Amino acid sequence: MPKRKVLPADYIARRSLYLPAKAQYDWIMQQAAVSGADLPRLVTDAVTAIEAEFEPLLGVLPKDYGIFETKVLEDLMRLFNSAQIKQATGDVFGRIYEYFLAKFSIQKAHDNGEFFTPSSIVQTIVNVIHACAVFEASFVVPNPRWTPKTGH
Repeated sequence: MPKRKVLPADYIARRSLYLPAKAQYDWIMQQAAVSGADLPRLVTDAVTAIEAEFEPLLGVLPKDYGIFETKVLEDLMRLFNSAQIKQATGDVFGRIYEYFLAKFSIQKAHDNGEFFTPSSIVQTIVNVIHACAVFEASFVVPNPRWTPKTGH
């Protein structure tokens, strides 16, 4: 890590998303504890701030956190901020997604083995796959001996 202050551009250079202060977990939980503020509104405000900072996410992220009881949302946020999640390696989000699919299947949130995936999740997956394809394509080195006749 650099000895200078870490900037949003440093996150982007590492293919990460910089979160504005009001979208960071510690700030949200502190505001909820200190002021007794409405946690669903704080999370919705955080998502709105993320979209404002990162245009490709504009209008993609859900903003209906008011459907959750405050205690349920708080418990969920604490669960995803646990030491186990922070220390996990590999495809953590993939494993979390599979976990929820399994839980929903128990609750019959599927039809004949087909699971419902919210459109916001589908769009995020499509964006990630597209970004990976564009990234890989940018590293294609043309073969000077390639001809249409031989194909190589």
